[in-house]
Amino acid sequence: MARIVEFGGAKNGFFRRNMYIYNNDVPSIIDLIDKYNNTDIYCSIYSYENDDIENCGLLGPLYFDFDDINIEANYKDVRREVYQLISLLNREFGIPLDYMEIYFSGNKGFHVLIPPEVFGITNDVDLNIKYKKLVKLIAKEYNLTRLDNKIYDRKRLFRLPNSINSKSGLRKIKINLDFLMDNDFISILELAKDHNKEIIVEINKEIKTIQKAKKAFEYLFSPIKHINYHVNKTNNVIHDKELLPCITNILNTSIGEGKRNNTAIVLASGLIQTGRDENSIIDMLTKWNQNNNPPIPDRELLSTFVSAKQMYLNNKHYGCSAIKDLDMCVNTCKFYC
Repeated sequence: MARIVEFGGAKNGFFRRNMYIYNNDVPSIIDLIDKYNNTDIYCSIYSYENDDIENCGLLGPLYFDFDDINIEANYKDVRREVYQLISLLNREFGIPLDYMEIYFSGNKGFHVLIPPEVFGITNDVDLNIKYKKLVKLIAKEYNLTRLDNKIYDRKRLFRLPNSINSKSGLRKIKINLDFLMDNDFISILELAKDHNKEIIVEINKEIKTIQKAKKAFEYLFSPIKHINYHVNKTNNVIHDKELLPCITNILNTSIGEGKRNNTAIVLASGLIQTGRDENSIIDMLTKWNQNNNPPIPDRELLSTFVSAKQMYLNNKHYGCSAIKDLDMCVNTCKFYC
């Protein structure tokens, strides 16, 4: 059944919105794109059940907006947060990687979108409120500091994919996770500068409901409150900020190619057990990795951290025996034997 979508656009210094088109009226959508020269044109993130926009049912993707005003300098940090989010959605909700759409916004950030079908959502009056609660929960639990949770009103407009940002001269482009993790920010800018790429109005492809994601979403908003996301803690682990001598020894040691990965997972596990926040741990891992010969690729290092965190949440961790195997024990350690 066709649903109503709002469009907005800026032209000659004037921004106009409240242009409503049915989402199956592709010719009218293309005409509107042409009218605005594919520049500064926006579309509501939600489609509407009927013309009672303020009260009707909503349908749209779960969306995440990562922004950093200094993205060129902080690109690796922003990329890391995007990777953490996607790993979480894949691991905890069972959402396949090819169901997650990643966009460079055309300016200072990235968008990640998950189709509503994944959660079994068909129409919901309070969908924007539910999305906001979920995003705030994820941002807090995983310390995703660049995730904007203030953009969940009913009439939120998002820049149209492939359209041009007149201020930056860049397109909003769709990229995959491999491209994001394997390229620097300059490469993304170069791709976004290509204005000759064909404008494509995507017709919705079939997306299957992921039962694990559906159950998690339903449980989160069930009348019986309330899920405490990731409350599992490793047993018999001392949570303090002090680093054990062996962990300090690893941090101060350059590791060769043969032992890098094993050392990285042990180090990540040891740092997680101190109770430090995720960003601090990843910063420490990154600094340590820079001294390795050669360093572990960024994506691989992040994947190692995610694995160590998942072990921790499953009440598993690396301890003295693993550190002994790495020959990193220090005789001043209180656990040395």
